[in-house]
Amino acid sequence: MAAYCIGAGTLTSTAYAQTTAVYEVEPNDTMDTAQELEPNQTTTADNSAGTEKVNMLYGKISLGDQDWYKVYFQSGKQYISLSSGENGAFFQVSLYKENGELIDEWLHDESYKGSVGYDYVLTKGYYYVKITGVPSYSGSYNLSVGDPRYYTGGDHLTHHHTYYTCSTGIELSLYFFY
Repeated sequence: MAAYCIGAGTLTSTAYAQTTAVYEVEPNDTMDTAQELEPNQTTTADNSAGTEKVNMLYGKISLGDQDWYKVYFQSGKQYISLSSGENGAFFQVSLYKENGELIDEWLHDESYKGSVGYDYVLTKGYYYVKITGVPSYSGSYNLSVGDPRYYTGGDHLTHHHTYYTCSTGIELSLYFFY
């Protein structure tokens, strides 16, 4: 592809997303029985190109259910994104340290009409994400954790991220939403 950075040189590289579907496995109702997830990550072949590895979890909450997930994060910015395409979806998302200390909680309902997520600067180690239907919601959700952040929506990713490095060394990061 022959393309140019405006006033900066030729685009020389790009990163591609490889998506893996992951499905909730019961029992995962407590911290002790949490399902282990691999976070999203970017691996680089050289300074300017790489592959984004995306794990999209498909889960289901039933009445009285809590879904726990255990994730090993590297140090730095990490993201947690959740969505549900169902009417009336209402979830509480909680993030815990490995020792059980609560870091943050937030609510997601479908008035947001898509993915809701937050970023955290974390130290290297295990963390737990708990999903609960509120007050008595029963239905499905999509969960994405790690860096890079992917927006979840319905049954598909709604985000594409491409990196470019110009011949002058300037790096561009483009986001496409569809």
